[in-house]
Parts: sequence; structure tokens; C-alpha cells
Amino acid sequence: MKKLILLFSLAFCLCGCNSEQNTPKKGLSPKTYYESGDENLFQGENQLAIQDYSKAIKLNPEYADAFINRGFAQNNIGSYQLAIQDYDTAIKLNSNHPLAYYNRGLTYYNLVKYQLAIQDYNTAIKLNPDYVDAYNNRGLAHNNSGNYQLAINDYNSAVKLNPNHPLANYNRGLSYYNLGKYQLAIKDYTSAIKLNPSYVNAHNNRGLAHNNSGNYQDAINDYNTAIKLNPDYADAYNNRGLAYSNLNKHQLAIKDYNTAIRLNPNYVFAYRNRGISKEKLEKDYCDDYKQACKLGDKEVCSWFSSDCK
Repeated sequence: MKKLILLFSLAFCLCGCNSEQNTPKKGLSPKTYYESGDENLFQGENQLAIQDYSKAIKLNPEYADAFINRGFAQNNIGSYQLAIQDYDTAIKLNSNHPLAYYNRGLTYYNLVKYQLAIQDYNTAIKLNPDYVDAYNNRGLAHNNSGNYQLAINDYNSAVKLNPNHPLANYNRGLSYYNLGKYQLAIKDYTSAIKLNPSYVNAHNNRGLAHNNSGNYQDAINDYNTAIKLNPDYADAYNNRGLAYSNLNKHQLAIKDYNTAIRLNPNYVFAYRNRGISKEKLEKDYCDDYKQACKLGDKEVCSWFSSDCK
């Protein structure tokens, strides 16, 4: 049986370091450069922030907070090893600074070094047992390591500390989904949406859980909302197409797959899924299977070779 492919949305799950806006003071003190760095970091000017923090560090080589924030700016531009070096230095200067461990955990997570990230989150939580974001992010590292129950335990802690934390509710929904506990996933996605009605990924993923529970119209309603919030959301079109396919509304499904492919011409699963719907309608599906195979879907390659002579 040819299987349709659904897509998770996993973006914006990490909690990062939030820098507050500061007004630089006159003078050339380390604090002046540090505050200017914070202003640039707040504005998204990471390179300028790095320059300012570097000047602060040059004037005060023991300025732990400047190393931490420079590391965060390095992380933001993908200079992960430089970020880790800054966090290492900050920890050497102050081994009891939870933010240094937390931020280093973020960078290890970005490097897909989940066990190292977990170790740093462990230390951050030991230093600050109420560190909600550290519980949330440790949960993500556990989830991505396949330890879903450990992830859920962390999200439980985060939600207990802050019931109004949309990310923790959303991420717990991901882990419940991975365990096939779709009703619990729906409950968490609903909580996340209640806290943030514009949480587009939560609408999409609740749709996935509804789809896997056989509630196809509820799934379509969620995808409709996701698309209304983000008309360029290719995954939501692909997933709505799946729900229409499950209702045997293949013409509507093909229309959605067309849109997903227009938004992302290399969307391998949309080609695969469109080909399946075309085959159901006894239309020419070989070009779609051929393109999905070309884009790397090895299973479809076998369909193409056997079905399309």
C-alpha cells in the first residue's frame, strides 16, 4: 500500500536568551561597550554586538557577562565553536552562572550534540531549580534523542512552573504525538493555541494529530487556520491535501499539493502524495513519482520502476 506523508512543524521550539534594550552611556568603559552590544543584539545586529562585546572584554578580560552575550551573538550567526569558547571562558570565570550553561546547551543542541546539551541544562537547573526554559529545552534534547517520556517529564516541570508557557505545552504535544498518544497531543496543542491563538505550527500539528485519529474534518479546519495565518505554509497545504485524500476528495487534495509544490518546488513528499491521488483518479501519475524519486524518495523509486514503464 502506498503511504501518504505528513509533515511536522518543529520550528521555534527552543527558548533563547532574551536581551533587553539598553541605552549606551557616554565613555569608553567596559560597561558602555557591553550595553551597546546589548542594544545591537536586541536589534539583531549580531556582528556589531560581537564587536562591542569584544571591546568590553579587551578592557575587562574577566567580564563573564560579556563572554556570555558574545557567545549568544556568535550562536545567532552560526559560529557555534566560537560561541562554545566564549561560554567555556564565562564558566571558567564564574562556574555558578546558570545562563552560561543554558546558552552553551543551546549551542550544543544546534550542533546536534544532545547529550552535551542535556548535561548543560542539568547544571543550569541545578543552579536554578525554577529555570523554566532550561526544562523546556532539555525536554527538546530528550525528545530528539528518542527519550519521549523523559522529555514529557521535563515539559511537565516547565508547565508546573509556568502554566502559561505556550512552547512547553506545544513541545509536550510533539512528544505525545511521537508516542502515538494523539488525544493528549491534541490537548497540549489546544492549550498552546489558547495561550497564543496565532501559533501557526500548533494549528498545523494539531491537524496532524486529528488526521491520525481519523478526525479528518477537524484536521482540515486546523490546516485552514494555519494557512490563513501563513498563506505560504507549504506543509499545511501538503497536510490538508492528505486529509482530503483520506476523505477521497482527491481533486481538492491535488489542488493543495499543487500549491505546496509552487511554494516549494523541491517538496518531495508533495510530489509523492500528488502522484498517489492522481493514481487513485486514474490520471497520469508517473511524472510525479519520477520527480519524487529524483528528489531522493527511494521508496517511490521502486513504484516508478514497477508502475511506469
